[in-house]
Amino acid sequence: MMRGLMVLAGAAMLHAGAPSRQALWVYPDQGTGANTMTDPTARAALVENAAASDVTDLYVSVYQSTANSAGRLMYPDSDMADLIQRAHAQRLRVWASYGNPDWPADGCAATSAPLKDMAMVVAYNAANPTAHFDGVVLDIEPPEPQNTAQYQALLAIYQCIQASLPQKAHERLEMAVSIQFSWTTAVAYQGTTKPVYEHIIDMDLANVIVMGYRNTAGTDCSGSAVNGIICLDEPMVAYAKDGMILAGVDTNNCVPGCGPSEVTFFSSPNGQADLNQQVGVVANYFGGSSGFGGFAVYAYELSYLGGTLPGWPSVNTGFPVVPHFPMRR
Repeated sequence: MMRGLMVLAGAAMLHAGAPSRQALWVYPDQGTGANTMTDPTARAALVENAAASDVTDLYVSVYQSTANSAGRLMYPDSDMADLIQRAHAQRLRVWASYGNPDWPADGCAATSAPLKDMAMVVAYNAANPTAHFDGVVLDIEPPEPQNTAQYQALLAIYQCIQASLPQKAHERLEMAVSIQFSWTTAVAYQGTTKPVYEHIIDMDLANVIVMGYRNTAGTDCSGSAVNGIICLDEPMVAYAKDGMILAGVDTNNCVPGCGPSEVTFFSSPNGQADLNQQVGVVANYFGGSSGFGGFAVYAYELSYLGGTLPGWPSVNTGFPVVPHFPMRR
């Protein structure tokens, strides 16, 4: 109880420290206006709004079912390069976002969909060295519940993709993944049995985004109260180090498709103000934990930084930093 009181008091006293991660998922064709990848004005607005809101990383969905002029199933190279150059000028890192629930079953052959998509990102970077992606972020969410074999296949595809990415300094592509908070089942993999999330964290990824989507911090994790961001994310934060864990928060108008209203801040009475207050509590609670590195917000323009809905302006200057955050490179 004492820690809970300190956390609540600290939420009003966030102090500046080293910058924490505030990653922002971007789906260019799912916003409220022009496509944020192919429209020059929309690209500029994305970078401008993100930079003014202390966003550090853009997780951009780049897959297209029709090949571009370079033969890649991605947006046109020139559009992606323009976005990346604008973002890098504002010290924003840009990640190519990919994922499909079928990927674990697709396997690790060079001709499989996962590796073919990764090869296209590598090829884009080779062709655009002054406007390169900083990494890839994977959102692979097979339907729950999963059995042991399905979890093992998921771990295998993560490891396979990671091994396929360039590691030399001038070519390096980092890798981050999003995971469900419920991946706590103990599974045997490569001679070790432990919770699925521990296997994933031990892959030494750049970041692991925990989708403990709730619109409250949840400082009391006893009994029926185990329903807030802190309660759902704490096992992963406690196990990790070097700021690896990002707490996922949802701002999408997705109810009932994504679950009850408490999974998203879209339904919160004060919109962005409620988001800032609750993630401020989370930031203070986890601020002394070496495993915690910040937040990943889902998703640009669906409400967050969209500037078209009441309570959701195009800039957020009140998003918290994580005190004493050890920046992970």
